[in-house]
Amino acid sequence: MPDRSPAANPDSTRDFGAAIQRLIAARWVDVWKIAPRVQTSNDPEHLHELRVASRRLRAAMDVGSECFPTSAFRPLHKIAKRIGSATGELRDGDVQLNALRAARKKVGKPERIGINHLIELIETRRDVARTEMKLFLRKLDDDGARKKTKRLFLTSVNDIPGKLSLVSDGHNPASSETLAGRPDVGAGSRVPGLDPEASLEANARIILRALTADLFRHAAAIPDPARVDELHEARIAAKRLRYTIELFPGLFGDNGLLALEQIRSFQEEAGKVHDLDVRLQLIAGELRSGARPGKRKDRNLQASLLDLSHCTQTDRDIQHTAAAAAWQGLLDGGLESNLQSLAEDPTLLRPP
Repeated sequence: MPDRSPAANPDSTRDFGAAIQRLIAARWVDVWKIAPRVQTSNDPEHLHELRVASRRLRAAMDVGSECFPTSAFRPLHKIAKRIGSATGELRDGDVQLNALRAARKKVGKPERIGINHLIELIETRRDVARTEMKLFLRKLDDDGARKKTKRLFLTSVNDIPGKLSLVSDGHNPASSETLAGRPDVGAGSRVPGLDPEASLEANARIILRALTADLFRHAAAIPDPARVDELHEARIAAKRLRYTIELFPGLFGDNGLLALEQIRSFQEEAGKVHDLDVRLQLIAGELRSGARPGKRKDRNLQASLLDLSHCTQTDRDIQHTAAAAAWQGLLDGGLESNLQSLAEDPTLLRPP
């Protein structure tokens, strides 16, 4: 849910540079609080907490690159992306394991051969990924990443009146003029036209327009079950739009909350399709690798994987229909026009 705390929901009239600094700082604080729990525990809930925190951090940093010196910002932006990717990979593994274990209870022995093989494979990969992620998180402290975030972003997230100044080895936020020729911080991240010295409200409208356009450019691809990559991109765009709206709860008000619910409904259905696509890719990879010829158990495994592939594809087709219906409901519910209103009508961007 959107964070309505004063630190994470600054005054809409404050300049964007100061406001986004506060938002990013609050989200780094969350990440640094949760990271030690993930390092010392295998509890999937801690992993989920870190994943959500990293997504919220990424949303803030994706739209904040205009306000900070590139040399200091870029490495921390990459770290935020890396945390999100690592936690996402582990979470995807947990989702696959839960689904396969549930399916195993409902099938006969021939089908269980393939399911058991996939479970063993995913568990092995997940254990390696978890070890690598814990080492990565530990290395962040060793490399001073925590201190770097405190230097670049506001150390305290208390509500401090007035304009905030950056603490980044003596550098100040780059002006809009010097940023005009800056290369993108990351593919698909930079929103053109942002001005660190303009108000948070003005920049939030620019961000919302850009991310709305990014989602709806996939509109024609979403109903087509064969356009797997485009549906995945649409899901990512929806996720990015959702987390960005959550950055500014006081600005977007009740209409923003309505939009969040609409986006979430589609994202969840599209996410289920993605889970099945990941499983199909995993099965296809195992089928391609094949089993050694002449071995009965290998032939049984191959046959089981083929059956599992057919069943998973059927489930995928059914789930895609649900995702396409969710998208159509989103269109029928007027999401696009609602988002355009929020982006274009200043009266809808006032704190309630």
